[in-house]
Amino acid sequence: MPYPWECIDCDEYYEDLVKNGTFYCNKMRRYVSPKESSCNTYFKKRDRNRPLRLNKSSNCYITTAVVTILGYEDNCEKLETLRNFRDNYMKKHEEYLPLLEDYNIVGPLISERLEQDEKRLKIALTVNNFIDAAIDAINDKEYIAAIHNYENMTYYLMDLYEIDFDLLSNNQKGRQRKREINQ
Repeated sequence: MPYPWECIDCDEYYEDLVKNGTFYCNKMRRYVSPKESSCNTYFKKRDRNRPLRLNKSSNCYITTAVVTILGYEDNCEKLETLRNFRDNYMKKHEEYLPLLEDYNIVGPLISERLEQDEKRLKIALTVNNFIDAAIDAINDKEYIAAIHNYENMTYYLMDLYEIDFDLLSNNQKGRQRKREINQ
């Protein structure tokens, strides 16, 4: 029997991840109606006084989580390099905007799971290799290689945390990656 609450009352309900009038449920890993009865397998009451979890100011969700776990500051060179690349290169080239939109959907989910993972230090060290390779490519002005490296890191983490590739609605490569995994 379902709980007497609606999905909108649950802490796993993401108000910022919207698709056709439905919102993303982090626990069920699917979009749900805000008025849907909460599931009977899990329910964590939302604290309405707590601010939303998503940090819209940086949008470097995964890298921010990694550098935090590794003990770097928020204004460290890694983050500044990637933010600069995002703002001054990717956002100025229309073909990369869908990629940024997809990242804004899966990045918060990945970073939250990474921060809660008992093996977060080991995973952060692995992910840091992807980040360093992307930064090296940026510094060498190999921008396509930097983007592919960061995409591969994101796909690696999506696989690790079982995040549905269907969330990558704008990214053909993500859909292709999903097909490869399911074959």
